[in-house]
Amino acid sequence: MTNKEFENLINDDKVLVDFYAEWCGPCRMLGEVIKEITEFKIHKVNVDDARDIAIKYNITTIPTLILFKKGKVLLKMKALHHQPQSCTPSPYNPAGVYPTF
Repeated sequence: MTNKEFENLINDDKVLVDFYAEWCGPCRMLGEVIKEITEFKIHKVNVDDARDIAIKYNITTIPTLILFKKGKVLLKMKALHHQPQSCTPSPYNPAGVYPTF
């Protein structure tokens, strides 16, 4: 996937991008859960194949999910947690709240 193709994908209304790798066990587990999501368009990006995109979005941990709305990052979630995590402020979510749609 090229940067331009990726930018076109995330410019839709609500897009959830799953950054993963084939060799990542937690990524495979999360992939099964993501199949159940129907509220968003889902796209998977293999970080081994799309290193430029992973670097651009500072993907340092996989799995990482980024929720985009019309090309803007609404929420970034790193790793797979067995317990619910609170949503903490970050450059991608300065208010530290879950977005509503």
